Amino acid sequence: MKTKQFICIFLSILTLSCHKTKENAQNPIDKVHTVKPVSNVTSNIQIAPVDTAKLILQKKRLLPLITKILKTSPVFLKYTKGLKQAIIKNGGSNWELDFDDITPDNNFSDYLEKYTFRLYEIYPDHFPHIASFCFSTKQRQLYEEQYYDTESVPEGTLIPRKFDRKLLKEMDRKMR
Repeated sequence: MKTKQFICIFLSILTLSCHKTKENAQNPIDKVHTVKPVSNVTSNIQIAPVDTAKLILQKKRLLPLITKILKTSPVFLKYTKGLKQAIIKNGGSNWELDFDDITPDNNFSDYLEKYTFRLYEIYPDHFPHIASFCFSTKQRQLYEEQYYDTESVPEGTLIPRKFDRKLLKEMDRKMR
């Protein structure tokens, strides 16, 4: 019964819309408004090309210092204290700090601002992820990325961590 009612309503709407189209065809539009071209306005805008090679060089110049900020932080020292011996005891060889170097895309400010590192254990058959860290040159802060095992949280939370703030002066000199 509901299907028949739906079909009837649909056909009624279709019939009315066709009737309205016929009325509009009989009464043509008297006045047409035109839009002036905007080429004069946009011709003055100039977009400067971004030198990605220069951005990559600037990021690599700061990388040793940002790595030092991370490796001397109390949270990193806590993670790595006795870690190599525990890994070797479990059949592994060592731990590794991996710099997550993404290529610059349309958001160049994020590329320069964010340095992401991941700490892994090294085993012959797998590389378990231990921790992730992020340093923001814009916020001048070291963060630990806290990940959750649930699917309800799509991304991790950034937790501010202590580090040697004296190294920020050296960072300022290198950024000039």
